[in-house]
Amino acid sequence: MPPNQPSLRVGLLDNACHSLQRGYEQWSRGQQVKDGMLLKEAVIWVHHGTELALKQLLVQSNEYLVFENVDSAIEKLDKLRKRPGMANATVLDLFEHGQGAFTVGFAKLIERVAVMLGISELAQGANLRQNIDELATLRNKLVHFSVTINVVEVASLLSDILDPLLNMLNREVSDSKFRDICIPEVRRRAQPVQNFSYELAAEGEKRVSRLLQRLGGEEIPGEFFGTAGPVQFPLFKGVSETQPGRRGADLEARGDLEDWIVEIKLRVTPQLARELRYQLEHFRRLYEERTGRLPKVWLVALSDLPPVAKAMFVEAGILVSTGEDLARLESLASGLSA
Repeated sequence: MPPNQPSLRVGLLDNACHSLQRGYEQWSRGQQVKDGMLLKEAVIWVHHGTELALKQLLVQSNEYLVFENVDSAIEKLDKLRKRPGMANATVLDLFEHGQGAFTVGFAKLIERVAVMLGISELAQGANLRQNIDELATLRNKLVHFSVTINVVEVASLLSDILDPLLNMLNREVSDSKFRDICIPEVRRRAQPVQNFSYELAAEGEKRVSRLLQRLGGEEIPGEFFGTAGPVQFPLFKGVSETQPGRRGADLEARGDLEDWIVEIKLRVTPQLARELRYQLEHFRRLYEERTGRLPKVWLVALSDLPPVAKAMFVEAGILVSTGEDLARLESLASGLSA
């Protein structure tokens, strides 16, 4: 580098902040111009920012934990400190002086943060952990393979990660600048993806509500619901959203002979399916306790549903439809009313 050329040192948190902001900004641009490559960049940048932020949590606790091989890092640091003028070198100086120190891979990184720092949101099975693991899987597919980018799934994933991740970082990161300046800015840039997800979910509820009314009294082929036999729609007296403060599915439909409860999800992955199944079974019991009637449960996943997840719900006696099934049901309903 020429002697008059200024150098730029980007700190770990500055790097993390830039990547998170960039990721959510790229999602908005990609959605506006319908550019799948920008949606790809959004996933990569948000994953990168998440990784760097988790490394910061390790560094501020114990700098050595950020390395793949802790013992090797200690040995290399000892050698570096014996160099002239390097007596006060820190472990982070290993990266700038060609010592060949490697940071821990993402899978081990998140496990170290969860276990060694005792962060419950990142424990195995926690919602944020499952969503971050899904983000990592999607990122790897986008980087190394040919993959179809589902806009609904990407928007839902990035939206679901945002608040739990930033809330956890706001609590755990010791740097006040990151908490007071970076996190609010990430939230601002992520507002479009959250709005998009909210609008999709709200529109999904309206579509399902209309179908419950229009198909009342009709016998519908089971292929639309993951079952072999036909499904009889009751004549519903009314369809309503679950009341605020009451635990339950998104929609409740009351019929003369049978009630239905319906849950609408933007995406359902194999990792999230098991927990969702238990949740829906719980909603079914809660409804029965409240009304004295055991309802039929219908899950509508507005994006694709993996076969293994679909089979899990069918096994529990839950009707399940994908976004494609929903569109076909709407076409069927239009034909019946014509």
